[in-house]
Amino acid sequence: MWRHVLLCCFVFLMVGCKATNIKSFEAGDEIEAKTKGENRLWFQADKFDTAMQKGRQIPDLPKIKVYLQEIMDRLYPEFKGHIKVDLHRAPVLNAFALPNGSIYINLGMLASLENEAQIASVLAHEGIHFLQKHSAKQRIYNQNSQGWALAVSMIGIPLAGQLVAMNSISGYSQEHETEADNLGFERLRKAGYATSEATRAFEILAREVKANDIDEPYFFASHPKLQERIGNFKTLNADLTDQAKGEIGFERYQSIVGGIREPVLKEKLAAGRVNAVLATLEDQGAERIYQDRLNYLKALALLKKADDDSSDKAEKLLIAEVEKKPQFAEAHKELGFHFIKRKQNELAKNHLEQYLKFASATADTAFAEYYLKKMQ
Repeated sequence: MWRHVLLCCFVFLMVGCKATNIKSFEAGDEIEAKTKGENRLWFQADKFDTAMQKGRQIPDLPKIKVYLQEIMDRLYPEFKGHIKVDLHRAPVLNAFALPNGSIYINLGMLASLENEAQIASVLAHEGIHFLQKHSAKQRIYNQNSQGWALAVSMIGIPLAGQLVAMNSISGYSQEHETEADNLGFERLRKAGYATSEATRAFEILAREVKANDIDEPYFFASHPKLQERIGNFKTLNADLTDQAKGEIGFERYQSIVGGIREPVLKEKLAAGRVNAVLATLEDQGAERIYQDRLNYLKALALLKKADDDSSDKAEKLLIAEVEKKPQFAEAHKELGFHFIKRKQNELAKNHLEQYLKFASATADTAFAEYYLKKMQ
């Protein structure tokens, strides 16, 4: 049933709205759809929210959700209760704002950003899309075939990808994106955050694009190029004397969001985004973020590349890890299966035995036991 609703919503989207009749929300306004076109957009956005719940696209992470909502309310205190933040379980870097005030942040975005000021810059940007009613004002939509395919695969809900493509972090016109950047930047500054982190947030997006070898993924296509937007943030910061004096919030962000970083990286590896994961782990801030898990995660990514040089590098990293931490069960497991592939059975047997000695019972331990019996 909800698939048919989403199809109807898509049709509504293509009808469009007359931008001349649409006024942005101001403090004290009654927050509701005004024009016929806006009502259509709000209707399909409400249905999309329902579909997200039914499609199990929203992870059960209440602590993170509350945290993000607190940041949004700090950025937009006069619109508290009207802009609502939720999570989307996709591992790709994206965020999107719907016309009804729903803001979705992908787990991939949360896991890749480094601190509270950076996620605040994204939330500030998305909040402007809602206040300025960019969904209703925009009349030209990005419909390139590659973009639609990426959008549908990203969201995981049939036909819903089109909506996300139009409302994602760079799914609007150049004019609207620039407005969201500039006004969102001012919100970030007034809320007391270090505005230089807005630049860093978009540098992280650029890193992801480059690592995936995509010139312009759909949520950047036909809009200001990423480097131009980074340059815009640098210009905005150049006019401030206190850009680095605001709050960054690394420790708080790490304590609340840090637990999703490694699962998201592993999900990216499973999806074949090896270069993106390596780019993340080789970034300047990776050691502070991943600490004693960094070399282990690098090894996992290198093993996925499946060439001899990468496998050799991974082997050295893992051996160094188990020499420092003999009870590091996961590293022993990876070494065990690595040596099986290289037909070095004695080494494989040794590391699988160490893995079983220190690991809790899982499907992987059963797999390791199977291989040990097979080798015997």
